[in-house]
Amino acid sequence: MSEQDVIALLLKNNAGPVEGRCTYTNGVLTGISLAHFYLEELPSEIGEVEYLEELNVYHNHLTHLPPELGQLNHLQVLNVANNRLTHLPSELWRLTNLKQLMLDANQFARLPPEIG
Repeated sequence: MSEQDVIALLLKNNAGPVEGRCTYTNGVLTGISLAHFYLEELPSEIGEVEYLEELNVYHNHLTHLPPELGQLNHLQVLNVANNRLTHLPSELWRLTNLKQLMLDANQFARLPPEIG
């Protein structure tokens, strides 16, 4: 699946302009920002955006994250604050390049011990 197909899946049934929501470096998709986009889920295909470094999906209606996020080996920033998350997929701990993980204002009963 191409990067454009993944973006189309993300935007399916969601309102709002696409312009300025994607960042490209040397023609490669490296950033997606869909804050305040009323997303209820991220498609599993997000894991196919091989060189994604930054994913901002804060202030949405996400209740879970797909385990395929763990395939994003280049991901450095993941902002899922202000959603409706109750747990995190264990696959997130595969993200060895992750430098920033924003989780505030969700519905976690407790955070996984891996976060500390």
